[in-house]
Amino acid sequence: MIAVKKLEENAPGTDDEKAFSTKVQNLMALEHENIVKVVAFCREPLMKLVQSDGEFVKAHIIESLLCYEYLQKGSLHDYLFGM
Repeated sequence: MIAVKKLEENAPGTDDEKAFSTKVQNLMALEHENIVKVVAFCREPLMKLVQSDGEFVKAHIIESLLCYEYLQKGSLHDYLFGM
């Protein structure tokens, strides 16, 4: 099983394909007991209709997903702040 995180469309620092790929590859190489392992990623360029000044226009959007190892014991938020 995996957990998937969808990044904000065209999130800062995700515009350059090579730089993003290098960052994710570095995250995937990390191994520590307190870090959830990144196992895969996906980037897909899309043309999407977005509203701008009351009109719909076509925009080039990049969707980015990170796939993490799934941990069954809940979220860090729950551990820090209670259920």
